[in-house]
Amino acid sequence: MQVEDLTTTVVDVERQNRDHEAMVATLRADLVTLHATWAEAVDQGKAHAAERDTFAAAAADLEAAVDRLHQDVATLKQDLYESQMDGFRLDRAREQAENERDAAVQQRRDAIDRQNAALEGQAQRTRDWQAAERAAVIMETQRNMAFHERDHIQRRATVAAVELELQAERLAYAQAEHRRIEEEAAEFLHAKRQQDLRLKRAARALEEFSAEKKAAAMEAAKTYGQQQTTNRRRQLAASPSREDRHRQRAQTAAALESQQQQHDLASFEAEFVHTIKTFTEARDAKWAKVKALDQQSRFDADRAARRPLVHLKDSSSAHSREDGGRRVGLVVEMYCTPDGVDTKSGVGGLV
Repeated sequence: MQVEDLTTTVVDVERQNRDHEAMVATLRADLVTLHATWAEAVDQGKAHAAERDTFAAAAADLEAAVDRLHQDVATLKQDLYESQMDGFRLDRAREQAENERDAAVQQRRDAIDRQNAALEGQAQRTRDWQAAERAAVIMETQRNMAFHERDHIQRRATVAAVELELQAERLAYAQAEHRRIEEEAAEFLHAKRQQDLRLKRAARALEEFSAEKKAAAMEAAKTYGQQQTTNRRRQLAASPSREDRHRQRAQTAAALESQQQQHDLASFEAEFVHTIKTFTEARDAKWAKVKALDQQSRFDADRAARRPLVHLKDSSSAHSREDGGRRVGLVVEMYCTPDGVDTKSGVGGLV
């Protein structure tokens, strides 16, 4: 039994040894493969290190070249900027010279234009002076006519104002008569109504009642009493509750207060309108008085200034010939009366 067990154990141990040997062989092959791979990786790392050193040297050379190129570009930019500034200065100098030339030409043209304008102004003033001399008599005559028309308009305005006052007085008298007639009519109607009532009452007092009339009156009174009772019941049935009565009282009080406020507002508006109207009328009266005083003062001043006789004599014929015909000889002799009427031309005016 033991021999069989040992034999079995030996067989198992041998099998395990074979398995271990196979495993060791496999591991040895893997180790050889890994060693070869490691050696190859080491060679590649050395090659990469050499390439990196080469690339670093090339990069340093490139950086130096780029720096030199940047310096060259900065130098070229500075040269270009200086050349552009020189060109800009030349353009500015050329433009300034052209502007100075144009300014000189324009100044010369302006001087010529001013000279021509001065000559034209002198000629225009000469023509205006001649026209003023020609229009002097016409203006004087027109002013006298205007004064006459103004006096006529003032007289018409005075007459219109008097007529307006008369019409206003007539209107006030008519309104007073109308109010008096209305009051008399109201008193007459009131007296007539009172008289009719007295006559009705007297006729009723003197009227005699028979038995049939009394029975009919009693029946009518009974019917009236029944109607009053029925109406009172209906009113009691349709009468509002206490809350409704309170609400109605509150509404009535609010309505009365609103009516009072509206009345106060209407009174204030009426008083305000009356005040403004009074102020406006007083101001208008004041300015009308000032305007009248101003017109009277101007009237007196113009009359005092224009009262002396006006004699506009023409120049001699020799002096007219010396002026080259530019002066128009005019002879105007106006003898004005104290009332401002031209005795020769018949034109009235305030002088």
